[in-house]
Amino acid sequence: MARFTSDAPGRAWIMVPKFREYSLSRQGVTSTSLQRDTAYYFYSNLSFEFEAGASLEMSYSYRFGSFIVEPNGVFFSTLVG
Repeated sequence: MARFTSDAPGRAWIMVPKFREYSLSRQGVTSTSLQRDTAYYFYSNLSFEFEAGASLEMSYSYRFGSFIVEPNGVFFSTLVG
């Protein structure tokens, strides 16, 4: 699961899987836009605008893969067999 929170209003984006079901739980998100035709084969770009105090949680599963979130970056990897 990836969780986004913000104390100030703004805009952000997150990569979501193209070929897997995923769920979004959001509060204070005022609009979303899904860009499917990205250069990334496995992921689409979900852009969103939000109010102060907003939160967005995304969850999905891969049988084999990696999802690492650090303070200054994020790493996604799926096993390509």
